[in-house]
Amino acid sequence: MGRVRPRETNNGRSFFVSGEAKAIKRHRNPLGIFSRAFIYPLIGFGAWRHRLDVVAAGAALEALLWTAVPPVEETFGFIEEAIETELDWLNAPAGPQKYLSLIVLAAFPVFALAGLWRRSWRLLGTSAGLIMLFYFLMNRVAAKSRS
Repeated sequence: MGRVRPRETNNGRSFFVSGEAKAIKRHRNPLGIFSRAFIYPLIGFGAWRHRLDVVAAGAALEALLWTAVPPVEETFGFIEEAIETELDWLNAPAGPQKYLSLIVLAAFPVFALAGLWRRSWRLLGTSAGLIMLFYFLMNRVAAKSRS
């Protein structure tokens, strides 16, 4: 398989994920955004209670949010700002901070689910620290890519 190549925009800036992509338009839908307030605790509850069926149901619902929720063009301002930051981060050029943020993002659900499964407050605290570190790194990378 070939390498994924970035698509050029009108202003010459290349990006991998467009704000016009159908998945991003679905991600903008307030129904999907606010449904996560139910889905993520459902996954956490399933892990805490050692119920893989509940974890799988939550993961399936999350997948539906990316595939079945109707796409929207506009949404609430705070959601739009968050999504623009996410897109700036995703489309930022590769570099040490971006790689570190990707590693931290990948480690977060591992520590969170392991902490819930094992009922370990240390692992849960580590996962909270990881998501805060990711948020900091994502905003730094996004800010650099905007300038």
